[in-house]
Amino acid sequence: MRVSLMLGVGALLGFAPLGQDLVAQRLVKTGRWEAELRWRPRQNAQRVLWIDFDGRYEDRQREGGDFGFTMKVNDLTGLGADNNRWSGPARFEFRRDAGVLRFEGRFEDGLGEGAYRFEANDQFLRESDLAGADEVDDDELLAMLIHDVRREWVTGLQQAGVRRMDADDLLAMRIHNVTPDFVRDLAGLGYRDLSADRLVGLRVHDVSPDYIRQVRKDVDPSADLDDVLSFKIHRVTPEFVREIAQLGYPAPDPDELLSMRIHGVTPSFIRSITAAGIKSIDLDELVAFRIHSIDADFIREAVDAGVRLDPDDMVDYRIHGQRWKRKRDR
Repeated sequence: MRVSLMLGVGALLGFAPLGQDLVAQRLVKTGRWEAELRWRPRQNAQRVLWIDFDGRYEDRQREGGDFGFTMKVNDLTGLGADNNRWSGPARFEFRRDAGVLRFEGRFEDGLGEGAYRFEANDQFLRESDLAGADEVDDDELLAMLIHDVRREWVTGLQQAGVRRMDADDLLAMRIHNVTPDFVRDLAGLGYRDLSADRLVGLRVHDVSPDYIRQVRKDVDPSADLDDVLSFKIHRVTPEFVREIAQLGYPAPDPDELLSMRIHGVTPSFIRSITAAGIKSIDLDELVAFRIHSIDADFIREAVDAGVRLDPDDMVDYRIHGQRWKRKRDR
């Protein structure tokens, strides 16, 4: 079900167009719920309620997955369960900034089912400067309640410089813990006006402001955000750079570092190549060795055959079917 909120940008900002009244429509979603009371023994024996809406758990089970979310029993108003195998009638609610979710039904031995009714919070909608707010639907608002999208958090993101956020942006940023402090820290490093997608991408790959500072200090002082993200994805760390320097490569450029990581040129690989007899080799030649599956065993075979240990020759032999073997046989 997709329902228009009938809220223009002016309404979201707290005023109506000249000659028009502020119009707000409360979104309502209803359906069926199934639930199970559970314990979390590793979290101070905390009681939680696992909830599935509209039978989607069964659909996911058939697909080999799972669907649902958990709520702390203490966050529910009116649930009279006094143990994890509770039985009895149930009427309780779950209230957050985005709205209120009301449940009615019954539990038997800790398993419950019944009907739910979600009502969106008009004030939350009016005060949230959401891009495309007239297209926000009840499912998105229910997700905002479940993930605890709060007005204070939205305001913090706006004040930190995040603009034009729609419902999907808010949900993604909340799920991946994009906080106002995180946005401000990035701005302090010179990365301002970042989109919600970019902020979420940084969080997904665990690119923290501290990591950016490390990269600038020990890897590439001129690294931009794309460079930093590539370094993180391919595990170009200050420790890796220091190990490479200790092996005689004190100033590899960022592209060389990325290429080494992508193709698996590790410090142990470099040590194995030099131990096999090739003492002087460039980083790009080491990458070529990895690409063409030239390892220490291959080099030792070449040594046994009396072949000159030249990196270019090694690659040529590998590409053309180890011609040194035929040369030795002659």
